Parts: sequence; structure tokens; C-alpha cells
Amino acid sequence: MILTRRNEHILNEIGIHPRKHSMSQLVIKYNQRRAVSQTLKIMALILPLGLVSNTILANSKWQWDFDHKVSFRQTALKSGGYTIEVMPKNKTKFSSMATFMFRKSYEICNHKQYALKVIKGVQSFNEVIGSPNKIMPSFKAQVNCIKEK
Repeated sequence: MILTRRNEHILNEIGIHPRKHSMSQLVIKYNQRRAVSQTLKIMALILPLGLVSNTILANSKWQWDFDHKVSFRQTALKSGGYTIEVMPKNKTKFSSMATFMFRKSYEICNHKQYALKVIKGVQSFNEVIGSPNKIMPSFKAQVNCIKEK
């Protein structure tokens, strides 16, 4: 590293004074400051994710339902609800995915009332006709069990 005016200016901006240290010390200090700066940026991005009320408690693995021929993942949320993500396999019909979503939600809530909020993946009626080879996205919803009074 050659100490040019530009390098000297950059080092001064971050609080490293080039005239006080040897070149190897400058490189070490610069790398330390840069590592701290990058760590702070990453923490600033990750911290808000932990503050969201519906944070994930535990990641679950993908499972297979033989009756509906779908792959799904059920994840518990801090708020007490669940997210269910259904992945179509081998051109699974949307009706099978939706039926599975209703039945799985009913099972999660111990055969009691529940609220189902669709997050993504609803297929329109003409979508299959208009683009038969389209790869369908996963069908994802949030399930909240309603407590009886």
C-alpha cells in the first residue's frame, strides 16, 4: 500500500493519523476499523428483524403429505400463530393445495376455530389455461387459532 494523498485523506476521515504510525500499523488499524464498520452495518440490518412481532420461533423441515401430494413446511411464530407454506410438486392442482391448507389449519388448532390469512400464492382461474407450463409459486398462509370464551 502506497500512501497517497487520497489514502491519507481516507485514513484521516476514519480517525487514523498516518504520520503517527508505520505502514504495517496503518494497514492493521484500517482493517480493524473496516471490520467493525461492516459488523455494525450487518447488525443494523438484522436487528429490526428481531423486533417484528411474528418472528419465527423454530424453523421446521419440509414434510410430505401423501394424501394431497404436496410438500409443506409448518413454522411456529412468537405471536402464537403458525405459517404454513405448501409447495406444489408434479403439477399439483391449486385446489389440492388449498384443501390441504384448510385441513392442516384445522388440525393445528385442534379442530377449533381459526383465522387464515393468505400471504402469497393464490392462483387465478385462467392462470392454468393462459400459461400451462408456468412454474407455480408456493402457497403461503398464516394461521391463528381463535380461543373460545
